[in-house]
Amino acid sequence: MKEFDNMISGWKNQTIPASANKANDIANLAQKRLKDTERKHVATIAVLGTTLLILTAFAIYTGGKSSLFVAGIGLMIAALGARIAVEWWSSVQLKKLNIREDSSNYLKQLTGFYQTRKKIHSIFTVITFGLYVVGFGMLLPLFKASLSSGFFIYIIVSGVVVFGVLIYFIRKKINEELKNLSLTINELSSIAESFGE
Repeated sequence: MKEFDNMISGWKNQTIPASANKANDIANLAQKRLKDTERKHVATIAVLGTTLLILTAFAIYTGGKSSLFVAGIGLMIAALGARIAVEWWSSVQLKKLNIREDSSNYLKQLTGFYQTRKKIHSIFTVITFGLYVVGFGMLLPLFKASLSSGFFIYIIVSGVVVFGVLIYFIRKKINEELKNLSLTINELSSIAESFGE
């Protein structure tokens, strides 16, 4: 019986965390997730920008005398440029989110950003990736005419592998980003509900 009394006494003496502290912890976690999303936007822009510079240098180096080459490489460069512009715009929109707003307004802003990112990933990403692949495909006849058959086969095989890996990687990163934003919205919603907002 003494053990039971000690257990009850210990249970009653536990400190109960204040809901405000929990709310602050969740808000800080949400802010950390948004900073992580922002860093990923910057990393994406850096990777795409580097790829854009390499393609541009390749286009300048080769001279681009063929209209098929200009169209193919131009399509690839345009797709990358458009994607960089959208990522930059999204990064600006993310920075505009004001965590100091009351929770319901902030949640509306964050939910709007989340919905926009879902649209970008479901439509725009597919289109820009498709245009990039089409541009690469337009270059293949030129590669076939100017390269050895072995090297041409290598380009085709490596291109398929690279595009497959890119699809996997892009899909994984999109899912992570959207999950991260969704979790942040859900956690902030629970805070707002606990305070009756």
